[in-house]
Amino acid sequence: MPASDYDYNKRVQKKIYNAVMGIIIVIAVLVGGLIYPVFYVQSEETITVAVKEKERVASRNSSKYLIFCRVEVFECTDSLLFWKWDSSDIYGSLERGHAYRVRVVGWRLPFMSMYRNILEIECETKADAPGAR
Repeated sequence: MPASDYDYNKRVQKKIYNAVMGIIIVIAVLVGGLIYPVFYVQSEETITVAVKEKERVASRNSSKYLIFCRVEVFECTDSLLFWKWDSSDIYGSLERGHAYRVRVVGWRLPFMSMYRNILEIECETKADAPGAR
């Protein structure tokens, strides 16, 4: 087999390999983009929390609100998926030392600095409410 045929076969094999890998990546991105929102929506729950502290964390071109409770830290950010655009209003109405019934969604993933997102709040009482986290 001449060297040129060998080089040609190698180039063809590389093109086929690149095409297959490209297809696999596209399929993975599409499947991930469709499956993640389904599981994200299903993670929704309503819990009672007691607010210990809250703060706004800003980076270069974005910011988010963090709410520190007894057991967990939550974020309050807008959500296209839940058609939520009132994060600043929700954050502003939270008071330290009060307990709230909150509807949250998502997961706490410390290694990615991801927090569960507060979607809605309902004031309970002072922070000594039974079951407050």
